[in-house]
Amino acid sequence: SRRAQPARAASAAAGVPAFSSAPPDLLLESEVVILAVRDQVSKVVEYIRTSKRPYFLEAMTYRFPGHSMADPAHGHYRTKAEVDDAKKRDPLLLLKERLLSKEQVPETDFKAIEESVKKSVQEAVEFAESSPAPSLSALEEDVYS
Repeated sequence: SRRAQPARAASAAAGVPAFSSAPPDLLLESEVVILAVRDQVSKVVEYIRTSKRPYFLEAMTYRFPGHSMADPAHGHYRTKAEVDDAKKRDPLLLLKERLLSKEQVPETDFKAIEESVKKSVQEAVEFAESSPAPSLSALEEDVYS
């Protein structure tokens, strides 16, 4: 993949091992991608913990909505057909379909997870909105170049 090449070059230049969820590292086009990435991330975490060395991990994703209200999901630089095609290959939805059909996971389990996630997000939003604004000096904290 052309998009994966700069990341691969950067990791090679730094002498750091790398993995990308894009080809040529991962050539899967289905719900299995999620499982393969999970397995690879487990190996990367173990590598980092045992070697105490960095590892470059690139996760290639597809953004369905636009960047903002001024940037619709399709129209400026991608077609509706492109977005619709990407949605058909969405690994999260494909995995859910697989679990519902082949693994016999009940829909109620997914609904419970979705409700739990919505609640966590709402709690985070409420916390952020009720928290005081950080000081301007906080902008420079933990910033390295």
